[in-house]
Amino acid sequence: MDFTEWLPALTAMGAIGAAVITSRTAIRSAEKTARISLHAAYTTPRLTAVGAFLEAAEKGRHDPAKDILTAVEAAYLTVRILAFQGTEAAEEVRVRASALVENLREMQETFGAIPPAPAEQKLDELSHTVSRAEAMKQHQQETSAEAYDEWELHAREDYDWRRAALKCLTKSHADQIATYTHEGQSLKTVEARKELAQYGELINMPGLENAVETGKTLVWRQSARDRYQLAAARLWMDRKAFADAVASWLDEGPTT
Repeated sequence: MDFTEWLPALTAMGAIGAAVITSRTAIRSAEKTARISLHAAYTTPRLTAVGAFLEAAEKGRHDPAKDILTAVEAAYLTVRILAFQGTEAAEEVRVRASALVENLREMQETFGAIPPAPAEQKLDELSHTVSRAEAMKQHQQETSAEAYDEWELHAREDYDWRRAALKCLTKSHADQIATYTHEGQSLKTVEARKELAQYGELINMPGLENAVETGKTLVWRQSARDRYQLAAARLWMDRKAFADAVASWLDEGPTT
């Protein structure tokens, strides 16, 4: 058979081959487009949920109030719903998100101990007056003998009262803490309050006796502040771990 007689058949086969190639290309293109669309549909709501969760958590880090914690918990539930897969990446997201919420709960529970208590403010006021009196004494000593003699004449007694008041208060707190630590209750509270009430009148600091606190209060406040600081530090560190987990989770794409 002459070669030219094969031309129609070859032409037809070429057309069929081209059609097959075109069809396969179209199918692959359609599959790629579908995968891209699916991944976009998968990613967008998750990014939105993660963004809302992190934003709420950041607000809570600066102000762990009850209403902010409620918003964080709501955003957390949305993240959990979206991270429903049984994959390792999804599980890590749930674990890391849960850690952030627990840190904020700890901060919210202990936040009340952070501001200075009225008794602490009294103690700070007394400490500052003693520091100023000591600075004045030092200045007069360094200035001249006459200046120091003048200070001894007019300010020595007041200085001694202030130092005695501060010593009484700090000793009372130390005694309270030591007694409470050994599961007891100090009986010297009334004595300390009476003594400080007298010093308060002498140095013009009314209500100084209210600076006396029980060992239970002192220990609780310090413990709460330690817990708050630890939770805040963990929250700061856990944010990055959560972001890394989310990146792996999104990178794996749809699994269902």
